[in-house]
Amino acid sequence: MAAPYYAYTGDRGLLSDWAMKKGNDGLKQYWEEKNQSSIDNIPTHIIAKNI
Repeated sequence: MAAPYYAYTGDRGLLSDWAMKKGNDGLKQYWEEKNQSSIDNIPTHIIAKNI
C-alpha cells in the first residue's frame, strides 16, 4: 500500500565507470584497503582470488 512500483529501465554505468577510472592497479589497492574482510570480519582472500 505504501511502497511504490519500480520498473527496471536499464543498467547504470556508475560502478563500471568508477572501476575503469581506477584501473587494475587502483582496484587492487582499493581491495587491499577496504575489502580484506567481510562485515562479519571473515577473510575474503580477494587479492589471492584475483591474481
